[in-house]
Amino acid sequence: MASIVPLKSLILEAPPSCIEFSALFPDVFVVGTYVLEQTPGHSADATLENSTPQTRHGELVYFRLSGDNITEIHKADTNGAVLDLHFRPIKREEPKDRLCVATSTGVLELHDLAASGPQNDRPRKFRVASSDTLVLSLVWHPNRSDVVAVTLSTGQVRLCQLTYGPISEDIPDIIWQVDLITHGLEAWTVVFGVDGKCVFSGGDDGTLRCHSLPDEPDTTAYSASMDQDFLGGDECTRWVDRKAHTAGVTAILPLLRGVIITGSYDDKIRIVSSKQFRRQILAELNLGGGVWRLKYIEGSQSSGVAADHADMRVVVLASCMHAGARIVEIRKQRDDWSIDVLARFEEHQSMNYGSDIQPSKEDGERNIISTSFYDKLLCLWRWKDDSSKD
Repeated sequence: MASIVPLKSLILEAPPSCIEFSALFPDVFVVGTYVLEQTPGHSADATLENSTPQTRHGELVYFRLSGDNITEIHKADTNGAVLDLHFRPIKREEPKDRLCVATSTGVLELHDLAASGPQNDRPRKFRVASSDTLVLSLVWHPNRSDVVAVTLSTGQVRLCQLTYGPISEDIPDIIWQVDLITHGLEAWTVVFGVDGKCVFSGGDDGTLRCHSLPDEPDTTAYSASMDQDFLGGDECTRWVDRKAHTAGVTAILPLLRGVIITGSYDDKIRIVSSKQFRRQILAELNLGGGVWRLKYIEGSQSSGVAADHADMRVVVLASCMHAGARIVEIRKQRDDWSIDVLARFEEHQSMNYGSDIQPSKEDGERNIISTSFYDKLLCLWRWKDDSSKD
């Protein structure tokens, strides 16, 4: 198992909470920051998990990666601290990438990235919760460029349709939003299934939950009845699993129809059968730290849709909080699943909340950026997949 050293390290001005590369402009990545102001009676070491109402602020920091050089190119203030951010997976013909940002003030922000650089002077803002509610995570719908799901510090998993009309000075209303799921404590993570027909969520209550959605409607504007159909009506499937995880569920990746990958505060990554009447743990492995985020390096949920019954291999980047980052291989051979750690990156001395892989279509070494919270450390490192087998 490889233990990797950094090629480049930077100390940021503020604690990093999340990070993502742009697929459209793969030399650019964005870091979201989270600053909790000290107030009387509260610890200065409060973390992302602390949802007590306090003053929080943050910003987006844009970097360009060229070889081993990391250059800061832009900063943009946000409406509160940044908890999560993701570029839109569906690319339109327009030559720009769209970034959705989850903040600590109940607001989503949309920022645009063009070839010339960030376009952040007037980001679109959408209120999806009250100003004292943290938007803890977000995910874009795989087939709809205007639909996102968010999770809240109050436990709700909320589905929202955004509008891309003219930018207003005020925070505009979204077209519609609805609560699909409610956790007993903070809802930490949400994903759509591989075909967009269901939503999976995980919470601090240790539960994994699912809410099904119907077949994708056409791309015309929704009517009220179409919205009701999209949300599943009274015949949608819902389930709750309270047994698979022994602590909060903090990360989920869709893998196949009926199979997901999860991460938890209990330090374990799991492959879980997500079928309504056959939920079970197919494989699990202790990664040595709370598994806060999971991202694909090789293979993906989209390639897995057509291979439900075939052998498969995927490689995942795991941000493991106090244990640093791990590169994990997941294999399926017939009905047997396995999980193995291929590499470790352990330079971080505090919580590793955010890591990402530079998009690349070429074989060879992959550039990875990982961050840690309290020490404000950002590291560049590389990994080459030498473990793939025919």
